[in-house]
Amino acid sequence: MAWDACHPFIAELDGSTASTNPAARRNDARTERGATARRVPYAAACVCLLLGLATASCRDASGIEGRGVAAAQISGAPEGPILSPDTVQLVATPLNETGAVVSNRTVEWRSSDTTVAVVNSQGLVFAIGAGPVTITATCEGREGSITLDVRAGRPVGPEGGTLALLDGAVTIVVPPGALPQTTTILVRPAVSPPPDPGLVPGTAYEIGPEGLIFWLPAALSSRYEPGRVPSGIGEATLQLYRLAAGAWEMVRGSTVDVGARTIAGSISGAGTYAAVSTPVDRLSVTGPLASGALYVGQSGQLEAVAFAANGDTLRGAASSGSAPIPGRPR
Repeated sequence: MAWDACHPFIAELDGSTASTNPAARRNDARTERGATARRVPYAAACVCLLLGLATASCRDASGIEGRGVAAAQISGAPEGPILSPDTVQLVATPLNETGAVVSNRTVEWRSSDTTVAVVNSQGLVFAIGAGPVTITATCEGREGSITLDVRAGRPVGPEGGTLALLDGAVTIVVPPGALPQTTTILVRPAVSPPPDPGLVPGTAYEIGPEGLIFWLPAALSSRYEPGRVPSGIGEATLQLYRLAAGAWEMVRGSTVDVGARTIAGSISGAGTYAAVSTPVDRLSVTGPLASGALYVGQSGQLEAVAFAANGDTLRGAASSGSAPIPGRPR
């Protein structure tokens, strides 16, 4: 411990311990009077100490007072997903290298994706989208980060309901009786969906929570952007697919509406769904004239139905063609 006097003209402290023996103190006083006119009796120095006019400072072995910030610890994050547009208050605690709290420090905050969540200077997070987002706190060059799971959604009860989420990019229609109790249905863009040549980027979504089961099929509809459809793929071949065991499987009976730029299909519960192109395996031409004759001046309607390799009908797939009219030059 190092000691400093409150005023050198009142008392000087050499770090030694004063004697408590009265005779020794009288001898010390006589010695002090003959030594220098600047010093005062020991009692005067005691008065300074009692009044708090002398200071003491503790130093570590290196002689450096205090320690800097070694880490920024973030607390306050929920264990589960954050439902947009909720808010979450985070707290950043600067720590030194021994793990002790360092007070009176300025902390700066930032978000890795401001389309999902933003954070103010006080650590208050505003969920505005959906997806994973990393919130980082910085203090004197040291950083601490935490990843939040932001989802879109809302509760739906046994009476059913319609959810239009993410600015209408995803719509889920839950029929009455599909849920036994009120459940908060969650949606977010899929994280790193498996690649596929026919997958339309930006259309893969995770529907939750995990373990969600609809007792009656719910209708899922999602939008796609024509400009993001892979080159060489016709929009009419797009169908709703579900991720199963790491591979995309077509949802049977799904359809595409090229005019509305949407795909739709029935789902039975939680999962990852996306718009994927289905190659046309064969066409079947139907109609009253398919196996008959067409004479000059007559007309008739033919229909072509597209099928996938597994035999599923590609509903919504468009077809075009032409045939010569008998009796007229080609």
